[in-house]
Amino acid sequence: MPRSLHQQVPGYVERTALPFGFGLNYGQFELSDLRVAPAIVGESDIIEASIRVTNQGQREAEETVFLFTHDKFASVARPLLELKGFTKISLRPGESGTVTIRVPASDLRFPGLDLKPLFEPGDVEILVGRTPIDRSCRPPPFNCVPEGHQWHRLSRPSG
Repeated sequence: MPRSLHQQVPGYVERTALPFGFGLNYGQFELSDLRVAPAIVGESDIIEASIRVTNQGQREAEETVFLFTHDKFASVARPLLELKGFTKISLRPGESGTVTIRVPASDLRFPGLDLKPLFEPGDVEILVGRTPIDRSCRPPPFNCVPEGHQWHRLSRPSG
């Protein structure tokens, strides 16, 4: 059985050609006017993120919009980005529309040190965009927002 290149060449790292969510289409889309409510959430609340999508291309096309979260100061290590929702919208050239993604705040829970679900106080950043990673930009711990994405800070109250 032939070995793959990464097994043959020391230091070689295989990479995917395109990141997750990198869809090729005929549209050129702009995202703007991110609105997230409520600003402070309890575990039983529903988070609603709405964003305006405009097709600036020459053809009718569909765009997929993803919603990710990032918890910078959790009591246990958290992923850089967690996919919490997505939706699609089809637009004619020059047309705009608003998409809304609803996420139960309880989805912000994570396993604590005792492995029980934990909904702890603190800020959570919400990223809404076309792909989770822009190759020209480092991920969230460096406070970098990939082109075409919008951030919103959400708070979970203490006590």
